[in-house]
Amino acid sequence: MKTLLFWKDCWRFTPPQDAYWVECPASEAMEKIVPLLGDSKEWRDRKESYLSTTFATANPSLGLQADCYYFLVSKDGTEAIPTAPYYPYSGQWNAYCPFEEIKPFSFGSLEELKKVT
Repeated sequence: MKTLLFWKDCWRFTPPQDAYWVECPASEAMEKIVPLLGDSKEWRDRKESYLSTTFATANPSLGLQADCYYFLVSKDGTEAIPTAPYYPYSGQWNAYCPFEEIKPFSFGSLEELKKVT
């Protein structure tokens, strides 16, 4: 798994909390992040549309990886929200974007996110 962007006080979580936009290979997603989604109808109904392969292949300049899922993951590693691979685009926020660019880092477990400062 790899963090790509950071969102301080992400309002998509209740209460708002810091979050990372995370790239996760499909093979790891099912084991490490999907359990956080619980019985998410959104995930069940749209799982295939969240897979990055088609979008990443059509847009190689964006640097997204094929066969990955992308999630907003709370910094404490207890909550996740599935997102489309094109999720953080400025039109969603009227040219404002709450994400901060960070140096991407890889991690093997959600526990590791808690330790990042």
